[in-house]
Amino acid sequence: MLKKLKQMPLSIAVGVMVVCILAGVTLGNRNALNRAKADSGATLTAVTQHTAERATQAGNLVKLAERLSPDDPIIAPLKTAIAELKAANTPSGITQADQALTAACEAARTALAGKGSEQDAKLLTGLLDTIASEESMITFTVREYNAALVTVQDVYDSLPTKWIQAAPEVFVR
Repeated sequence: MLKKLKQMPLSIAVGVMVVCILAGVTLGNRNALNRAKADSGATLTAVTQHTAERATQAGNLVKLAERLSPDDPIIAPLKTAIAELKAANTPSGITQADQALTAACEAARTALAGKGSEQDAKLLTGLLDTIASEESMITFTVREYNAALVTVQDVYDSLPTKWIQAAPEVFVR
């Protein structure tokens, strides 16, 4: 093997060495960025858990709205907002879907006010309070995520091969 390496033309050996160095630098940069993202990854998981719970509670609101006022035009936008929130997987997508769900819930509050019995009104208030509580938890967790991303952004800015990887995305609320 050593004999074959010695017989290799110098230009090919230099080319192989340059490729190995570039691959090593790129891999090292990716590993450094992944280590920096470790803390923010757990927080992003918490954000998605809170959005899933919020979507579930909004689904209960849809069931109540369908029972109280089956032909109300507010039901379709509410279902759409829930589907968008469940499908969102990026910070910008989660933010937009969460805002759409907030608007749809407020419209449902207005549309369903005064419909049904006193027990239905209490149920509506409880569901809307739970949905608002989850929104507060999302906001709190998003702040933690964005704070953790400051360190990740610093590491990303210092990488010589940052053009290969996308910059980490923050939540904009």
